[in-house]
Amino acid sequence: MKSDRGQLNDHERALVDGLFFYSRKETSTKDVQEHYKSSGFDPAALIRPGLNERVKKVLPPGDARVGRLAGLALFLAGVVLLVWSAFAEPVIAGGAVAAAIVSLVLGAILQIPGWLFRSRMDWGFVAAALLLLPALFVSLGTAAFLWWGVGTDDVELPWMMVGALTALAFAFRTGPSTA
Repeated sequence: MKSDRGQLNDHERALVDGLFFYSRKETSTKDVQEHYKSSGFDPAALIRPGLNERVKKVLPPGDARVGRLAGLALFLAGVVLLVWSAFAEPVIAGGAVAAAIVSLVLGAILQIPGWLFRSRMDWGFVAAALLLLPALFVSLGTAAFLWWGVGTDDVELPWMMVGALTALAFAFRTGPSTA
C-alpha cells in the first residue's frame, strides 16, 4: 500500500481496509481469500454506503425515479398520428414513412448519451447537460421546421403530421435518454 489511508474517501477507505485488513501495508489474493474464508468478501457491500452518499450529492434530493412511460407514450402517439396522416392524406404517405424511420433511428441514437451518463454519474451536472445537447438539437430543429417551414407555400402538412412531429420531438426530450 502506497497511499495514506487518511487521504482516501470513505468508500475508498472501506475497500482499502477490507483488502489491507489489520492496517497492513501489503496483501495478496491468497491472504484475502484466507482472511475471508469463513465470512466471505463482498467489496460492493463495503463501498455501497459511501458511493450512495456521493450519488446523493450529485443528484437532486428525493426518491422519485423518472420513468420511461411519458417518452414511450409520446413516441407511440407520434407513430399513431403518422399512420393516421398517411391514411388521411395518401400523398404524404412517403413522408410519413420517412418520418417514422428517421424517428426510430434518432430515438435509438439519442439513447446513447443517457446510457453513457447513467453508467458515469460521477461526471456531474455539466456532463449531464452536455449529454442532453443532441436531444435538444433534434427538438430545436423540429421546432424550427414546424415554426418556419410548415404553413408556407413550400410545405403544407395536415394537423396530424404536425402533431406527430411535435409528439416525436417531445418524446426525444422526455424519453429514456433523459431519464
